[in-house]
Amino acid sequence: MRAVIMCGGEGAKIWPYNRFWQKACLPVGNISNILRIVSQLKSQGISDIWVLSRYMEAQIRYILRESEGVTIVNSAPDVCKALSALCEGQDDIIVYYGDVYVHDEDFNALLENYKGQGNSVLLKSLDSQYKSLDYICADEKDGQVKAFYGHPRGNYANSKVAGVFVLDKEALSYNAFNPNIFMNVCVGNMPGKEFYFEQSLQLALEAGVSLGSVFTAYNYADMDFPWDIMAANAYFCTDVVGKLEKDDIGEGSSISEKAEVKGFVRMGKNSSIGTRVVIEGNCIIGDGVVIDNGAIIGENCVIGDNSTITNYCKLSPNTVIGAKNRIGFTAEVTGVTFDSVSAIHNCEIYGVIGRNTDIAAGCTMGILRFDDMDNPVKAPLKKYAGKYTNGIFIGDYTRTGVVNIFSPGVKIGSNSALGPGLIVSKDIAENKMVLVEQQTSEIDWGSKRYGW
Repeated sequence: MRAVIMCGGEGAKIWPYNRFWQKACLPVGNISNILRIVSQLKSQGISDIWVLSRYMEAQIRYILRESEGVTIVNSAPDVCKALSALCEGQDDIIVYYGDVYVHDEDFNALLENYKGQGNSVLLKSLDSQYKSLDYICADEKDGQVKAFYGHPRGNYANSKVAGVFVLDKEALSYNAFNPNIFMNVCVGNMPGKEFYFEQSLQLALEAGVSLGSVFTAYNYADMDFPWDIMAANAYFCTDVVGKLEKDDIGEGSSISEKAEVKGFVRMGKNSSIGTRVVIEGNCIIGDGVVIDNGAIIGENCVIGDNSTITNYCKLSPNTVIGAKNRIGFTAEVTGVTFDSVSAIHNCEIYGVIGRNTDIAAGCTMGILRFDDMDNPVKAPLKKYAGKYTNGIFIGDYTRTGVVNIFSPGVKIGSNSALGPGLIVSKDIAENKMVLVEQQTSEIDWGSKRYGW
């Protein structure tokens, strides 16, 4: 069985993280998502793996440089033809979108369904996070896909297409006739002119080909938007860290007798948990990590290689800290930090922080609204609201200023700098410096004001 991982899109909706990232390479639990997919495929004995790339192909090649049996093919200028060429002569094939987080058990269930019933499509039930108007959807009944729809009204479809397909050569043959636009849309809808694999499968359905369905039963994320990075990482923390059943302490690592560890810990080599540290549940800790002096680690957290977590800082549950981070002195972090992030001096982080970003003293990224509602966010023109849209999304290589305050949902482009005392209430484009223009007043003052 051959597997093709689709990694061609530029990911405009996931800005500010598309500047330096191919979506499939974004980290989930400090593991590049495409590496996680390759590992998942190989665990099921699938070694004939191809990657269809286009945008930021060099990054994909770098990430997969040590992955044996994986071949990378550039899909330009025609994704449809490139995919058809890889499918030619194959009796069965897996098509896997590179930007989705799919639980191992759901993937295994899809493979089993294919073995028993033939063509199988993974679906996700529509809910408050995945609304029909935002995605390519399916109308499913009695274990069969009846039709695919592009961003339909709710009465047309009951599920989101989850981005993994196991198909035979007959179903795949219809990809050759894909018109490079999604045809099956509601009246008044305006599809973009681009390749959608689901349109190929819609042609197969219209020709009488049967497509079976499997619904996700576990956590699932589609990293289309910046807040989906938070969701995928939180699911990794629940699905992987939360399932630890024993301690695994690497060579040269240690846990102080004065630390309080309430769960199971997986530690890499030469890491240490020092005095007054509290770990409130399970935790995965990389190589060369120092956790010391009153740090509080919430349950199901991940801490990357060579990071330092010290001085009464706090990590909230299901938080992922990248490699070479420095988190200290009463900093509070909730969400995801990429590699080489610094956050100290009484700052509060809630969101996704790009690599090599400096969080200055007193920065606050809390939820500042008073109605307890999900914050609507534009990406790029349409508004979305969901569980994690209250987060703050800061791109790579950015510097914040002392006592910056961030409104919920704002996005900061890469290579930017923010001046001290700035209240960030709207998105800031990449390659920008934003300074506060201070307005002051001056009056006479002194001892004579008090009658001396």
